[in-house]
Amino acid sequence: MSRVLAIVAALALLGCSAKKKAPSQSKDDASPTVGVRDIQPELMVLRQVFVEESSDQGGLHVPASDMAKKLGSILVTSGFLAARDGDVPDTHLARPVEAFLSMSYDWAPNAEANAGALVLAAEARLEFIDSRSDLAPQVAVLMEASVPHRGDAPEETGDAQAALAQLAESAVVSLAESLVARERLRRAPHAELLSALSVALKEPSMRIWGLQLAADRRLREAVPAAIASLTMGDEALEAAAISTLVALGDPQAVPALVNGVDFNDYEELRVTMEAISAIGGEDAIEFLEFVASGHSDAELRERAKESLGRLRKAP
Repeated sequence: MSRVLAIVAALALLGCSAKKKAPSQSKDDASPTVGVRDIQPELMVLRQVFVEESSDQGGLHVPASDMAKKLGSILVTSGFLAARDGDVPDTHLARPVEAFLSMSYDWAPNAEANAGALVLAAEARLEFIDSRSDLAPQVAVLMEASVPHRGDAPEETGDAQAALAQLAESAVVSLAESLVARERLRRAPHAELLSALSVALKEPSMRIWGLQLAADRRLREAVPAAIASLTMGDEALEAAAISTLVALGDPQAVPALVNGVDFNDYEELRVTMEAISAIGGEDAIEFLEFVASGHSDAELRERAKESLGRLRKAP
């Protein structure tokens, strides 16, 4: 996702949630779960694991159904999900969830003699069954294995099915571990989440998840971590950081959002002005004044003036 699309997506989400936006949370909570609704710690109860899709090609079978059972077993034995309501202690609130697993593969003949590659794509996610639309963990992995073969197709390979089954099992273990790690972070108190964003979360997908949680909790203390994420060299992480900054609406984010904006790229400049207008603050006003008074495009100058008018009228 480009920087422009990231800002557009962030603005769309901000518009959808404006009426129910909660105030910024800074007070930590001793409960394993945190946020505006913190009353009682939760424990997920896994109702069912669904196989969304599978791809059987070239005579090979993707053992998705068996792997779905394995995924459920690993999640329950992790202690982060229960198999039944009766397994939830009285101190916790049972929160029913469903798990979804999809697996597919592709076969690529290798340039090396008598070799080919199996590439397995697998995704897993959890979804809450109740009406509360909280963020829920999801993860994807891509795994590859080199397989000897006698021709260009996997059905001619005696070891291909065994290799695919082993890939699927490795993928499920990785998916389950990642889901548990994401669920652990979802339950973390504010201070622990902020500490992880500042120090521990280096892997891009986990850092993205941490930023999403911070934005969902309206934790303005996460703004420095989101700003730092803009320069980590990962496009998806940059997009998540922009979305987080716009959602949190802290004026200290404005200099980072306007830094390096191409004034000759009218679309990038337009959406950047919309983003900083949604955030506000003195830096936003200063930037918009600069565009309003000096940009060569009359339409952009007018947009900047309109945004300035709204910001100056804001309480």
